[in-house]
Amino acid sequence: MKPRSAGHFYVMRKTAFFLLTTVVIAGALSVLRAPVLEGKMLGALRPFYILLFPPEDLYRVLVRFPIDPREHGTAYSFTLDHRYVGAYTAGLFVEKGFDYFKKETWLFRLGLRCTAGSTSFSAELGSNPSPFLGLHGDGFSLVWYQVPKDLPQGVDTKCQLQVLREDVELSKRFGRTDFHIKKQSDL
Repeated sequence: MKPRSAGHFYVMRKTAFFLLTTVVIAGALSVLRAPVLEGKMLGALRPFYILLFPPEDLYRVLVRFPIDPREHGTAYSFTLDHRYVGAYTAGLFVEKGFDYFKKETWLFRLGLRCTAGSTSFSAELGSNPSPFLGLHGDGFSLVWYQVPKDLPQGVDTKCQLQVLREDVELSKRFGRTDFHIKKQSDL
């Protein structure tokens, strides 16, 4: 049997050090994932985590329910919790397809008011719909807001939605209409 050279042990030590360092870094990244994505620490790393290690529920729809655009004054109540910091959107999922490149105009208006503790956010929705195609459905974004700038994170948020101006044509053009709130990409 041939004796091993000093160079051989050097290579084995370097390889072991590299593997150990990789395991430690991967473990640290895994442990830090939830606090970073929830905005509790190291905010500068959020884009890195969102791109490479997004949680499965990051872009889930927080609220979705059918609304009737023909019924003026109809009110809806719901509660949600913003788990992650960043951009959110409220809008409509629609059943029927539409021309994504056509500027939509309609009479339909919604009033949204959300309250979480002493913080509140309110907006009139519908005057400037922005079309989107998505995994959860196609539709229109009506308003964007930021957590924690506009509403706090990790607190039950009570919301009221009201049809301020009905639009019979909206139902004819797009079929079933669902209101939704979901997390938007921060990249």
